[in-house]
Formats: sequence, C-alpha cells, structure tokens
Amino acid sequence: CIDQITNDSYIFIQDPTKLLWALGSPTILGFVAESEGAYDLQIDFYYVGDAWLFIDELIFNVDGEVIRMTVPDLNTDVLYGGSILESGTISITSSKYDDFFKIITGKDVKLRYSGSDGIFDVAPDEFEMGTLQYAYLVYLGLQNGTISLDSFEETCPY
Repeated sequence: CIDQITNDSYIFIQDPTKLLWALGSPTILGFVAESEGAYDLQIDFYYVGDAWLFIDELIFNVDGEVIRMTVPDLNTDVLYGGSILESGTISITSSKYDDFFKIITGKDVKLRYSGSDGIFDVAPDEFEMGTLQYAYLVYLGLQNGTISLDSFEETCPY
C-alpha cells in the first residue's frame, strides 16, 4: 500500500482490521513500513475486550526465555456494544532484531499483553506467527536488495 499523501509504503498480508475480526482477539501481526527509502520492521497488536488493560508492554516467553517489548504509543477506542479496543505498533530496532528472530523461530511461544490495569495471556497461532516470519523475510529482502517494493501488489485497505 502506498499512502497517497505521504508516499510512504506499507507491506502487510491483508487489511489488519479485517484480520482482527477474522482471527479474534488478541491478535499480533508482522508489518513492514517504508519511508523515504528506509524500512521499519514492526509488530502490530490488537486487543478487544470488556475491560481496559492499558497495554504498556508485550512480554513473550519463547522456549522459556522472557523477551519484553515496550509499547511506545497505545491507541484506545470504545467499540459498539461497549467493548474496548487497544492497539499499537512496536518498531523492531536493531537492538531487538535478535529477540525478534528468537520469537519467530521459537517452538513454544506465549505472549502476555501487560498493562497498568491488567494482563491477558495467549499463545499466538500459526497464522500470526506466519505474518511475523513473512514480515521478517520481506524486511531482510528489502534491506539487502533481493526484492523491491515493485514485487508487491499495490492495494490499500483505506
């Protein structure tokens, strides 16, 4: 998807909001963003529930090893029927590449959405893990030049 105003590009498997409703809550997805020729590997997360968590950290347990990722900005919204939505994006900086690789190659991956008002534990499913792996491979290909943005279909969910 190319943003018609900023010309920034975003690479994802499908419209994240459609995936959220198809997969249920909570959901994590791999994502690659491009701005001015620089690429950003990201984790997008979504939590829908009846009670606020005010998520400030994603805590992964990967084959017994704990990996913490701080949430820089949390988006919150009240949905129809009183359910709440908490969502955000975590950029995988160079200091987190090794941790991200451990997550996508782990055999037993558990995830805790941790916030000031509560926690929610889940095991990411095969599809979610696949989106993280896909984003990682796309990111590496874009970084080393083996693929380009021209390799992708240009459709936008918005």
